[in-house]
Amino acid sequence: MFAFFKSNKKFFDDNLIFFKLFDSSLFNQLATKDDEVIANRQINLENPSELFFHVEYDNTDFKKINLADTINKDTLVKEKIAPGTKGNFKIFLLSNKDIEYTINFISLNSKPKNLMFEIEGRNEEYQSLEDLQEDLIGSINENEVKTISINWYWKYDNNSKEDIQDTKDGREIQKYNFEIFVKGSY
Repeated sequence: MFAFFKSNKKFFDDNLIFFKLFDSSLFNQLATKDDEVIANRQINLENPSELFFHVEYDNTDFKKINLADTINKDTLVKEKIAPGTKGNFKIFLLSNKDIEYTINFISLNSKPKNLMFEIEGRNEEYQSLEDLQEDLIGSINENEVKTISINWYWKYDNNSKEDIQDTKDGREIQKYNFEIFVKGSY
């Protein structure tokens, strides 16, 4: 096999250069479009509570998230989520085609029982991210940026039954981690 490449070195080099140029050109087009959208919308890719997904046909993009990274600093309790804390994270979707999308979540550890979620702009409360994902199916137009804002809060309750659960969860659950998956389809 080495002899083939040695004897056809010019053929191999020419094709390698073509594929590098082709790949670089395609990547630059996508990167430029994403950069334009990011600049226009002032999306901060360094902010852990702002998650950017490029939605493509039959492709799944995912990101890990620690809920404590999305906390409202005014409610922070000893650098962890606890009863009375709340926060928000945003999911930004961008596509260079008209496309359907689904957003799914997988919890990587236990969730505090009284931790709740809501999609901003809707008047519905969800017990888990897995329940929330049922309402995160939709479509996105070519070159549109769709923003989905998810609010979360851990109710602080004086009900003795709930306080017992909160105390138990507060001791056992130091952080809540999960993965977000975005899949595109036609």
